[in-house]
Amino acid sequence: MGRRNRRNSFSGKTDEETRKAVDLWARGLAKACNIKGDDAGRFRGVANVGRLETNADISCARWAPAGRVRCRGKVERRLADCVLIKTGTGTAWAFASDCHASSTSADDGSIALCRGGEDLGKAGLWEAKAARWRRTVLINGCEVHALEDAADDDDGCDGLRTLWPAALACSRLLEDGVVDVQNKAIIELGGGCCVPAVAAAILGASSVIATEMQASMAQLGENLLANGQTRISARCLDWREPLPADLIGDLILACDCTYNASLHEPLLQTLVALFARQRNAKALIVSDEASTPNAARTLAKFQKACVENGLVIGEIPDGAWRRRSPQTIRAFMVVPQPPPSPKSALIPPGSPPRATKKNVSWADGGGGASKKTGRRRKKGGK
Repeated sequence: MGRRNRRNSFSGKTDEETRKAVDLWARGLAKACNIKGDDAGRFRGVANVGRLETNADISCARWAPAGRVRCRGKVERRLADCVLIKTGTGTAWAFASDCHASSTSADDGSIALCRGGEDLGKAGLWEAKAARWRRTVLINGCEVHALEDAADDDDGCDGLRTLWPAALACSRLLEDGVVDVQNKAIIELGGGCCVPAVAAAILGASSVIATEMQASMAQLGENLLANGQTRISARCLDWREPLPADLIGDLILACDCTYNASLHEPLLQTLVALFARQRNAKALIVSDEASTPNAARTLAKFQKACVENGLVIGEIPDGAWRRRSPQTIRAFMVVPQPPPSPKSALIPPGSPPRATKKNVSWADGGGGASKKTGRRRKKGGK
């Protein structure tokens, strides 16, 4: 066996087998998202170009109170969750692997934002008529890519091709272990750029299904192909339509899905249907009260609707994830109402007493007799 086709000690597959498996996954994903074969190959190339390696030349941006500040620079050093970029003016920008859209400190919680010109050009993606940013987030030291519209350069963007702070906060909740995804089946609702879905795959989820409405399936596929996580599949899901029969998950993720009050009812119906299919299923809802002018009000309305539909909500307290997320982020778990405990049956008057077991030991499997002796001890005997 050649050096280039050795068997991987972890996956048990050779390089050639791995390549074929990835190709098969990419073809299936492209078909599900209605992406042509040539385009699928180009989007797959994003994962292999323009990586944030030492001495890499990049163009980037950061958030400041006055808006985005852009510069050209060079990656000076890369740590576990931080990239140090030295600009042409000699100043250094430290980018943590998070995003604060409402940050008042330009270096606090910013993320390296690689402009699409050079690195996406290498993958054949950069086009003036469809300008994109390739934003890179570090999850457990792994690069997660989000392809965004560059249309927000001037007037701001409220479109689907945007990586919002709630999605990054959700990824941090998973990364910090606040919400465990290890060996779990994950479903992301309203995936968009799919960063939480990709993060779940990196962090050990057994399977991940990213869902979107039909009009956004191409965008969903582009982002999934750009990350190459073969444990993720894409499904079309409109909350206003019946739930597909085979959609089952242990943990449901929904980021910034509550700002539109008209979608509360179909979203709740989808959650209730998913809960009914999987015992102990939970939902992680993450919303940013600053995402829209009425986001805080609609979030409170959604929480009230959860209770009215028999669901239990519990807010996730501040922790390490909060230090890297805006104070306007709210995260809470939603679970079904537990069934009431059965009441003991009433015994009619005059009924003989019920036989009860005494001295039951859970350690010996529930048997009543002690296993130390095989015979009864006689009264007064030894």
